[in-house]
Amino acid sequence: MKRKPKLTAALLALALAALTACSGGTQSAAPDTQSASSAPAASAESTESEAPAEEQIEEGSVVATSMNTITILTTDGRELNFPTVDATVEAADGLLEGDWVQVTYRGALNGTDTTGVQVDRVVDLADHTPDIEMADVDETVYTTGPAGLFAANSTSAEKLADLAKGTQLHRTGKGPHGWSRVEYNGQVGYVFGDYLTTTAPQSQPAATTDASVTVQDVNETVYATVRLRMRASASLDGAVLGVATPGTQLTRTGVLNNGWSKVIYNNTAAYCDSEYLTTTKPAEAVNHDETPAGEVARREVDATYYTSVALKLHVTYAQDSSVVAVAPMGTALHVQYLLDNHWAQVEYGGQTAYCVSQFLVTEQPAATQNAPVETAFTDVDDVVYPIAALHIRETPSLGGKVLSTPDANTGWRRTGISADGQWSRVEFNGVTGYAASQYLTNVRPGLGATEEQETNETVTTTAKLRLHETTDVDSPVVAVVPAGTALHRVAYTADGWSIVLYNGETVYCATQYVTQ
Repeated sequence: MKRKPKLTAALLALALAALTACSGGTQSAAPDTQSASSAPAASAESTESEAPAEEQIEEGSVVATSMNTITILTTDGRELNFPTVDATVEAADGLLEGDWVQVTYRGALNGTDTTGVQVDRVVDLADHTPDIEMADVDETVYTTGPAGLFAANSTSAEKLADLAKGTQLHRTGKGPHGWSRVEYNGQVGYVFGDYLTTTAPQSQPAATTDASVTVQDVNETVYATVRLRMRASASLDGAVLGVATPGTQLTRTGVLNNGWSKVIYNNTAAYCDSEYLTTTKPAEAVNHDETPAGEVARREVDATYYTSVALKLHVTYAQDSSVVAVAPMGTALHVQYLLDNHWAQVEYGGQTAYCVSQFLVTEQPAATQNAPVETAFTDVDDVVYPIAALHIRETPSLGGKVLSTPDANTGWRRTGISADGQWSRVEFNGVTGYAASQYLTNVRPGLGATEEQETNETVTTTAKLRLHETTDVDSPVVAVVPAGTALHRVAYTADGWSIVLYNGETVYCATQYVTQ
């Protein structure tokens, strides 16, 4: 049995005196990247306006969908790439290429530029067939992959046939919304025209089994010659990761003997039909780099702004670049620069990100304003240590301006814990700010396994808990207390024991079952 450690008389007296004065906090939790800030408004002047509140609608055929976007072709031939990270999608069977949908959005749509747009809803109009006049044509076309032949220009219409890749069709009409009227085996039907080409297919390679598929490693730049599906595997059954438009530049890393290529698409490994790739750069190849071409002038701001809508934060100032987070309306963001292309460079969660500046305002939206920071925190008084390099921020938000990043081995004084436990109010070298509670610990770095770290705080049991005579699970049990019991902790050890007071006696319990 382990020897029962002795506490000093002074420490015991201090603990008993403070027993009723200390207040407990809630359990530390992972910081929420979408928490609205309760910081005061910044003093910087803003030349930007809030997003218009009225809703607007666009309808069209689905060209492509991904986790964060939907691309549609409208009745007047515009191709619109809408962001959908925050949108509600109403589609019983999911959104498929060729579906006729209605997109409800807020913000300024400038031609085909959706940079200033926030999408609220995408609705699949499953029972609607658009009445659109088609231009008469007379040409032979071929399918670039599996395609459905429908009785009308909508995927909700009766399907007449499933067409294999390379099927020859006589096209008699072409609409601006991506559909074509064709003749096939004496039938008039409709095919989603973005997957039709006038170029006859080459002879197809012999069928191969999975076991016989081989890959030749290459490293070359190729371009899509048609609107080309990017799949998760080298098979027509592979999930569609996206659709590369004609001229899209790709890096090919492998050539398969079943007619497929392995490429890098949007920084992800994907597979596509080799027949529709070329090593010859088109005259007007599409730039799909993460970073937009050219330099954009910027003005240094170094101020706090607030999001007026749920706002996407991108890796760079391009609408189709990767989204790193979505900041809810009212989130405080530290804006480093305002760019001349109506984007802003911000600091969020310790990294640089970009967002549309139109949705940034200098005063926190009234709907998200909270009580002052002091009233939103429960007062505590203890010493904490960061478990890694951790920022002290101006506001309790990942977008708050960084005030200091002290050494990870240095103790900070904690004076408050937010009601949800996610943020701690801390002081260090005269700096008062906020840090994510998840990355703070009461355990001093380098504390020996059985060495005691003195403390002075109230903790609460999270489960029915045994209180032992010593730091030994086999030692006599003094009492068993229910979950929710408040105990005063006077010390703890690095090997998982807390030293607490119970009925005036010093006892021991497992640290993992108590929380501040």
